[in-house]
Amino acid sequence: MSRIQIYHDVDGVYNTIPTATTQWRWGWSPGSLRAQRINGYTITWSEQMINEMNDLCAFDNVESFWLTTWRDDAPAMIAPALGIDGADGWQVLHPLDDDDVFDARVRWWKLNAIQQHVEETQPDLVIWLDDDISLDEHALSWIDGRSNVKAVVPAIETGLTRHDLERVAAWIDSV
Repeated sequence: MSRIQIYHDVDGVYNTIPTATTQWRWGWSPGSLRAQRINGYTITWSEQMINEMNDLCAFDNVESFWLTTWRDDAPAMIAPALGIDGADGWQVLHPLDDDDVFDARVRWWKLNAIQQHVEETQPDLVIWLDDDISLDEHALSWIDGRSNVKAVVPAIETGLTRHDLERVAAWIDSV
């Protein structure tokens, strides 16, 4: 059985900043939009999107990981509030010891963390969900150089769309 690993960011992926044009690009019903204050921040998400992501992450060969600046707060606060099944048990990837999380002149800590993790675990398919991937040329190069690494880079105003999750489902089905 193929091993699939999904790496989840929070802001811009699950948490959106809806605008007037979000609904028609989003693909989820307007009635599924939810918002809640978590740790001082308003988090806005689609309940339908969470349900579909839960279905994708439930496959026996899919393993999920947190790769977010929320770090340990993702499984402790975000997952229960949004209703992400089993996400409290997802491993949280942290910056490597020599990463400076706040210095944009150095390589992106998330890229360093995912590269190390993928090298150690050797999955058949990697799916990386993060709205900031396109901002890092090293991340784009790393993804482009590997046929088993796929990325979804949602717009922050929509987060994961129905189309995004259809692509993820197709990738999972393809291995």
